[in-house]
Formats: sequence, structure tokens, C-alpha cells
Amino acid sequence: VAVSQSLPGGTLARTQNAIAGNGGGSNGGFAGTGGNASSVLNGVDTAAASFDVALSATAGNGGAGLGLFTNGAAGGTATTGAQITGLHAVNVAADATAGNGGDATGTGTQAANGTGIFVNNPINSAAGLVSGISTNGAGAGGDAVSVETTQTAGNGGNGVSGAFAGNGGNAIVNNAVQGKTPGALTLRQTATAGNGGNSDTTAGVGGNAISNLVINQTGLAVAQQSTTLTGTSTANGGTGGNGTGAASGAAGGGAVATINLASSKAVYATANANGGATGTGGTP
Repeated sequence: VAVSQSLPGGTLARTQNAIAGNGGGSNGGFAGTGGNASSVLNGVDTAAASFDVALSATAGNGGAGLGLFTNGAAGGTATTGAQITGLHAVNVAADATAGNGGDATGTGTQAANGTGIFVNNPINSAAGLVSGISTNGAGAGGDAVSVETTQTAGNGGNGVSGAFAGNGGNAIVNNAVQGKTPGALTLRQTATAGNGGNSDTTAGVGGNAISNLVINQTGLAVAQQSTTLTGTSTANGGTGGNGTGAASGAAGGGAVATINLASSKAVYATANANGGATGTGGTP
């Protein structure tokens, strides 16, 4: 979707949410996969004091295998992207949540893994780039721009009555946020992996999370660089699934977060990496 509007003064707010449907369960056939969700918005405003955009995409969960040797189905994919330009302050938040894997019931059947998230150096909003630009010139002191994305992978399905659980999906996000303003620029990028499913046979392991963020403003004229450049890169590994009965808990996922910001002015960089906890075990 593309919008171009002019609203003198005040705040122009745009919200867009895409929610996909869940797959159906099956007993002896094939469970249905979850639907895919995409929420993309490109917008330009030339007058508002603040242009605020909030987007989300939530994929559908996979259908469950309800018996007769039926496995769980995969959840859907989720994509968000935005390229937002305003005259003054700009605030953009775009979050995507992939679908959970479907559960499974019965000895030897398999619950589905959570669907992963992979955003790798996107070049435009259709590919997952989330960006905000304020066109207020340096001579006017610039206005604040804030850009945020949280990309969350799906959880693994649960295994019941002898079924194996699914693993949590991996979340890998590289340079999904950008911004430009001679005022204060704040960028936040979070990759959250899915949790492993629970099982009385074999629990699912947590997904791995990677978040890398690199922003270099030194190629711009000093007057065009942000007065303060603040960035946060966060990776959250998935929690391991719990074991019930005699089953053990599964391992949590790993997490890696890096950030590299460069400017001739003030820079504040934070990287947070949080590994997933191990699931709890059952009682023999």
C-alpha cells in the first residue's frame, strides 16, 4: 500500500495489521498449513508535525495432526516493511510474527517446527526494510526519527501421546531498519526465535536468534548527520520445550547480537543477546 497525504500540524497516524488464518487439523489425512501474512506500507507526508506508522503481520498457525498417524503442519510466513517520509518527526514500528507449527498426537508422529524469520539486508519495503526519513533540513535543527522492528519466529508444535515435538523457528535479521534526519535518530531491531514444543517423548529445542545492525553516516555531510545516533540490536533465543512423563526438557536456542554505528556526532550503541532457557523435565 502507498499513501501520500498532507496534514498541516498535528499528528498523522496510520495503522495496518495483516492476520492470516490457521490451518485445519486432520485425523488420518493431511493437516492444513497456516496462511502467510504481509503488511507493507510506503507513505509520504509534507505537513504533519508527526507522522506515526504502526504495522504488523501475524501468520497463521499450522493445523494439528489429531491421530491416525497424521503429522502437524507448518505455520505461515510473515513479512512487514515500510518506507515512511515526513516533513517533521517520524515514528515507524513494523512487527512480524511467523506461524507456530501444528501439534501431533500418537506414537511416531511429528509435530511441525515453528516457521522461521529471515530478513537479510533488504533493499526495499517489499523485502522487509523498515525506514523513516524526516526531510526537515539541518538549518531548521531537524526532527526526531524513530524506527523499530521486532521479527518473531514461530513456536514448535507440541507432541502428545508419544508424538515428537517440533523445534522453535530460527530468527535471523540483518540490517532491517534505517533512518535519516539531521535531528535525533533512534533505531531498534529485535530478532526473537521460537520456543520448542512440549512432548512426553522428545521435546523440541528452542530456535536460534541473530540480529546484526550496521549504520554508517560518515559518508554524509556533517550537517546532514543525525545530532544523536542511537541504535539497539537484540537477539532472543527460544526456550526449549518441556518434557512430560519421563521425557527430558530440551535445550534452549542460542543468540548473537552485533551493532556497528558510525557518525561524526554522538553515537549510542547497544547489543543484547539472550540465550533461551532449557525446558523442564517430566517426572519418571
